Amino acid sequence: MSGTPFSGDFFKQSTEAIVGFIRWIAELIVSKNWLKLCILVAFTIACLFNPWSGIAFKVLSVDVATLPDWYKGAFWATELGLFATALVIAVQSIPKTTVFAQPDTIERKAIKGLRPFSLGDAEVYAQLQRHRQLRDCVDSLTSNFFRFGILMGESGCGKTSFLQAGVLPRLMAETSNCLGVYIRFNDQRPTRTIAKALSEQLNVPLGTLLEGAQEPLLVVLQQASASQEKPLVLLFDQFEQFFVHQRRQEDREPFIHQLVAWYRDPEPLPVKILVSIRSDMLHQLNALHQALGYALGPQEVFQLEKFTPREAANVLEVIAQTEGLEFNKRFVTELAEEELANREDGLISPVDVQILAWMIERQTADELRAFNQNAFQKFGGVEGLLTRFLERTLDARVIPSQRQSAVKVLLALTDLDSQVRAGVLTVPMLKDTLRATVKAEDVTEAVTWLARGDVRLVTPQEQDGQTGYELAHERLIPALMRLAGKELSDVDKANQLLDRRVNEWLGNDCSRRYLFGMRELWQLERQRPYLVWGSKRQQKQRLMQLSQQQLYRGSLALALVVLIGVSGSGWVYWTPQGQIWNAKRQLMGLLDDISTTRMTEAAVAFAKNNEWRKVERIIKKLSNEGENKARDAELAAIIRDIAAFLPMTDENNSTVTLSRLRGFSKIIKDNGARSKALSAIAYAYGSLGDKLLAKELLYNAIAATRDIQNNVSKSEVLSAIAYAYGSLGDELLAKELLQDAIAVTRDIQNNVSKSKVLSEIANVTSRLVDKPLAKEVLLDAIAVIETSKDDWSKTTGLSKIANATSSLLDKLLAKEVLFDAITAAQDIQSDVSKSMVLSEIANAISRLGDEQTAKEPLLDVIAAAQDIQDDESKSIALSAISSTYSSLGNEQTAEEVLRNAINTAQNIQNEWYKSRTLREIINVTGKLANEQIANEVLRDVITTVQNIQGDWSRTYALSAISNTYSSLGDKQMAQNVLLDAIAAAQDIQDNESKSIALIEISDIYSGLGDKQTAKQVLLNAVAVAKNVQENGSKSDILHAIVARLSETVDTALLEELLRFAREENANRPMVTIATYYAKREQWGKAVNALRKAEPTGKAFGLTQIITVLAEEKNPKLIEGPIVLKVDTQPGKQPGQYSVKTTIQTPDKSCEQRTDWWEVTNLEGELKENGRRILTGFNDNVQEPLADTIQGLNIQPDEEIIIRAHFSGIYLSVRDPLSNEMSWIQKSGYTDQAMRGSINDGFHTIRISENFAKHLETQEPLPEADACQES
Repeated sequence: MSGTPFSGDFFKQSTEAIVGFIRWIAELIVSKNWLKLCILVAFTIACLFNPWSGIAFKVLSVDVATLPDWYKGAFWATELGLFATALVIAVQSIPKTTVFAQPDTIERKAIKGLRPFSLGDAEVYAQLQRHRQLRDCVDSLTSNFFRFGILMGESGCGKTSFLQAGVLPRLMAETSNCLGVYIRFNDQRPTRTIAKALSEQLNVPLGTLLEGAQEPLLVVLQQASASQEKPLVLLFDQFEQFFVHQRRQEDREPFIHQLVAWYRDPEPLPVKILVSIRSDMLHQLNALHQALGYALGPQEVFQLEKFTPREAANVLEVIAQTEGLEFNKRFVTELAEEELANREDGLISPVDVQILAWMIERQTADELRAFNQNAFQKFGGVEGLLTRFLERTLDARVIPSQRQSAVKVLLALTDLDSQVRAGVLTVPMLKDTLRATVKAEDVTEAVTWLARGDVRLVTPQEQDGQTGYELAHERLIPALMRLAGKELSDVDKANQLLDRRVNEWLGNDCSRRYLFGMRELWQLERQRPYLVWGSKRQQKQRLMQLSQQQLYRGSLALALVVLIGVSGSGWVYWTPQGQIWNAKRQLMGLLDDISTTRMTEAAVAFAKNNEWRKVERIIKKLSNEGENKARDAELAAIIRDIAAFLPMTDENNSTVTLSRLRGFSKIIKDNGARSKALSAIAYAYGSLGDKLLAKELLYNAIAATRDIQNNVSKSEVLSAIAYAYGSLGDELLAKELLQDAIAVTRDIQNNVSKSKVLSEIANVTSRLVDKPLAKEVLLDAIAVIETSKDDWSKTTGLSKIANATSSLLDKLLAKEVLFDAITAAQDIQSDVSKSMVLSEIANAISRLGDEQTAKEPLLDVIAAAQDIQDDESKSIALSAISSTYSSLGNEQTAEEVLRNAINTAQNIQNEWYKSRTLREIINVTGKLANEQIANEVLRDVITTVQNIQGDWSRTYALSAISNTYSSLGDKQMAQNVLLDAIAAAQDIQDNESKSIALIEISDIYSGLGDKQTAKQVLLNAVAVAKNVQENGSKSDILHAIVARLSETVDTALLEELLRFAREENANRPMVTIATYYAKREQWGKAVNALRKAEPTGKAFGLTQIITVLAEEKNPKLIEGPIVLKVDTQPGKQPGQYSVKTTIQTPDKSCEQRTDWWEVTNLEGELKENGRRILTGFNDNVQEPLADTIQGLNIQPDEEIIIRAHFSGIYLSVRDPLSNEMSWIQKSGYTDQAMRGSINDGFHTIRISENFAKHLETQEPLPEADACQES
């Protein structure tokens, strides 16, 4: 068994190897071996995350090809950064040569190093810039009103020197009315410390001061004051030691009570107290303040500030003069300002001044013992002054054991937890403290050396007849702690840590905050065999055990957090639900950076997903924009757009949603906007069958219109209400409202606005069932149009009315309206505008479907067209007339008019206009029913086109010719013409024009079914587009290319287009690509495609993604004809099946309807008998169209695609990302279909609208009069 690959030994060895590896990493972290850690991290990242074969990607099943573009660059930047960091660490870790200083035992008067100035230094101290503070302090202390005060300042600002060499000498002068007593607090009992100081300085026996009393301090002070003629001023120095050594409140209370007894004594003693304390421990006096119940005044609080740069320079000058050192005042002043001064407050600590002076004075070379630039440059500057001072002082301890013993003595004199002195310790006390790590004789030797005059890192103090020692200054502690980490052995550090922490833990009721951290615990575990347990073995072991338990719990919690974080990130970036959540989160995060229009679109998208909290947040944000018409218009747009899709959703859910919308409408203050919103809600209620509530809302909407002052708004609102009434069947009221709207329109002064409103009225009128009513309204509208002075307004209005005539089933009514429209058109002065209107009228005449009825109005249209002087406009009008004759079956007249149009076009001088006109003629030619006539006309057109000199103009026309040949079924001729078009396109010099030409040629090849050539031409267009200079044009071209993506699009091409779009900051193609991915349920790629889009484009793209998500859940929300359901049954013959479809049709008229549905294979080839031509139209949203193909030859396991086709425009919206007033119009195939097989069933898919687009021209096709409105 032991020989098997998975034996017990194998697991044991593997476990030990893993444990060893983890311990090695932990050791690197604890020891701060950053060099090895950097290399380890770099190696780990290279193995796990390299962009070619990273182990992490294989484990997560992530295709490295899908990694974002920036990933490789980021990977190499990280690797190089880590190696560069490792190199820097390696260079810095090389040890530097140290120069040792020789000891100097001479005591200096002005240079004290870390020691304070004493009473004997009063003369020198008086020159050291403290005279003003001394005067203020002594004046206050000696005043009759002073009893208690505070002297505070940062560590190192010179409080002890201030008291000993400044305040005390002045209070001891014969002229002073008070007598000062200096008392330094330490680890001894406070009262005894005070008594000893009084005894020594006042020559009063200690026993006299302390003999039996209930309140020792009060008795001590009484006895002391009685022995003197002057009031006493007690200077309590280092008062923070009281709080350090009496940590618990109960330990502090006895002394505080004694101070209270002194302060509140009915017969106050002639004793004053000044407490000196570090600023950072000032808060510890709160309990004393409360107990005494006093409020200090400004004369009782003294703030000892550090030196200003000028004061520091003056102090150094005094030191230099006193010690006989060369001094350059200008240099030292600059040094103080630029290097010595603290960066935050600009001040300089007196300790730093003393250390600097000490280090200068200790230099062995005479040229370095000076305060000048040369000396400082050689000396190495002042950076890290205290640390360097300590290191250079200890450099004299050449033997490592001697150096470590000195460091341990210094640490023993330090309370590392509070970073203050540990008090005064005698040599025996130090020996006892360090007995486990330092020999007794080494302690004695170290203390003697540290107290030497040329070292002075510790200060001797007399205590109970014995000499004790304390750290020279607390400013030394941070430098000492840094140095200790370098000097002590690992065993020493571990034992010192364990001893200190167990005492802290026991002294604070075993508080959990004193447990070891991970790094400390690891340090102890590594040295466990060498730990000195002593008498507290049980407590130490318990402390370590509890620390380990806490560490395990913390590690488990951290691992859980990391796991949750990794899982959350994985969920967001690698799961469809997370990617969708991320898209929604990003969109909501953009609300502050986008326009109200983008917010409106986002609200509608969230509503489609039934996420009403987000909708309410957006509406609330819009409401906070302030009350104005623009805001109300956006709120009305949200309500209108949501109401529009509700009939396609669940009825119960729709009713709840409409209630919400009614609530939203109450926010709208503008009457016009509110009326439009209510009309939309009413229409939705009517569609859902609740006509009673719909009419009630419309009454409210009508009432609101009475207060509308703006005629344009009023007319638009009345039209919207009329449309809603018409849908409810109340056409009489709808007519009245429309006539009111027309009457209001008469007063509109702006012709463009008037035209816009009349167009909307015409559109609403076309939906009325009562056709005589509709005719009456249209004639009224024409009458208003005739009063307009603006040709463009007339053109727009008459074009809409011409289109509306097709809804008048009575041909005589329609004819009457068209005659009036022709008469109005003849008054238009602009040839371009007249041509447009005549073309629309000709198209309307063709929809009459009766040559006899159409004959007279057509002759009038021809006569009007002959009056057009501009050749281009005249040709376009004649082309439209020819198309009308062809649709009515009069091919001979159609040919004559068309040849007239060609002859007119030949006279056009501008080649681009000529090409554009010929293109119109070519398109009309393709619609001729007689193919022989069409071919003859095309040959004449080709002759004309060949005479065009401009490459772009010729390409433009040739592309249209090829497309027309394709529609006529002559693919060979189409390809021959395309070759000429490509040749002409290659000679186009302008890159923008060339790209557009190639895109169009690619479309035609795709229509011919030649996908490979179409792709090659499109790739050529991409290459040319890259050379376009103008960014806006480049973006439009790129968008045009991306919009032609089909089901067989190459992934590499798509990625190249996305990369190109990002380089050009082109939002439209990025949005198109994101939508493409979303429709294929690749949500992560969809969101990533928008990564570099600017806020507006990104918001729109995310809105599209969320809209697609809603459409995935409910295909009825998709624009255009939608195949909702497919059922199959075996046919009468073997191998044949009947296929029944349920189709949602957004039909409006015979011109805008679903005209067929079809069955194709996966390659886009139409199945035999696979197209079903539809007649009539179905505009009932609640009752989808059901239709069946019988006898379809298909295998049970063969996958097929079933889709519908729309004749006319099923979507017309303004392009949200275009800077111009351009519109997106969609017709033909939609991007939805059903895919599946007889055996496996069918499911909804999203496909490109360009998929197998060539089938649009493949027979069978609907006849021109296939649809008749009834």
